[in-house]
Amino acid sequence: LYAGNFLISPNGEYILYMQLNCVLILFKGPITIWKTETNNKGEGCLLRLQTDGNLVIYDNKSIVIWTNSIYWKNIWKVMALCVSNSGHIILY
Repeated sequence: LYAGNFLISPNGEYILYMQLNCVLILFKGPITIWKTETNNKGEGCLLRLQTDGNLVIYDNKSIVIWTNSIYWKNIWKVMALCVSNSGHIILY
């Protein structure tokens, strides 16, 4: 998920947005539900779901500026990141 792009829940109530200042933020309408503390830690950021299940924000120099630090062993299938109708960020 590149800076300036977003994911929307199927019901349209929640938006997961990668801001240009490298903050990943979850909105419900105009209300901030959750965000990373990565303001001004980089630019041109990219949120990547790695094959080991770790969710990582990289800056434009490929330096890690945030991670959820969750690793999964023996992942054999392609995974996807989704925002549910209840606002949960889910890995499939």
